[in-house]
Amino acid sequence: MKTLLFVNGPMGVGKTAVCKALLERLTPGVYLDGDWCWNMNPFHVTKAMALDNITAMLSRYLACPELDYVIFG
Repeated sequence: MKTLLFVNGPMGVGKTAVCKALLERLTPGVYLDGDWCWNMNPFHVTKAMALDNITAMLSRYLACPELDYVIFG
């Protein structure tokens, strides 16, 4: 059974550090940083695009049979 973990909080509290530490302990797993879903240069993104990217990436990771854990920060 696949486990999806959400790590949320304000900037600077250590979400990335927590997600990386979780990934070391929870295998086989993947860590998806929500910021990656709208990291563009030049920055021109809409909320709909960001949600579409997040949905697409999360659904692919959740469908991957080789993974037991999906960490979304």
